[in-house]
Amino acid sequence: MDSKPIFDETTQRQPDALELLRRGQAFYEQGEWQPALEFLEQALAACRESAAPGRRLEALALNLLGGLYYYRAGRQSETAGCYRQALEISRSINDRTGEAKALFNLAGIFQAEGRYPEAKELLDRLVALDRELNSPDLRSHLIVLGAVRKRLKRLGMAEDEP
Repeated sequence: MDSKPIFDETTQRQPDALELLRRGQAFYEQGEWQPALEFLEQALAACRESAAPGRRLEALALNLLGGLYYYRAGRQSETAGCYRQALEISRSINDRTGEAKALFNLAGIFQAEGRYPEAKELLDRLVALDRELNSPDLRSHLIVLGAVRKRLKRLGMAEDEP
């Protein structure tokens, strides 16, 4: 991918990280994968180059990029790294919602790769976090956790649950 900076001709300046992230997210939500990828990679670079980096923005960009890499860009090998970085950043800035998003995303990748024990471990942590945050996603995350537990049981890898 060409990593030349995007230049906003209307304002005669390079867009900031938030602006790039918003543009990337808009393209992502519209299913326009290539422009989304370009804007999100630019946003991530801008977050990392800034004197006062927006760590929350960086984690959000990493979560979005992980999904694009996995599902749309054929760059699956980079996905888990994006989610791990997003998880680390979210924890370091005490962004519990960002942490939950990264845990869920990373658990999904492990599930897709057949790494069920690792997925279960992350989902257990996610459910505990959901309970702590009184998250509206708790029910759906419990369903996913239940499915992983069933898979582990079928594979003869289940631990005795209390």
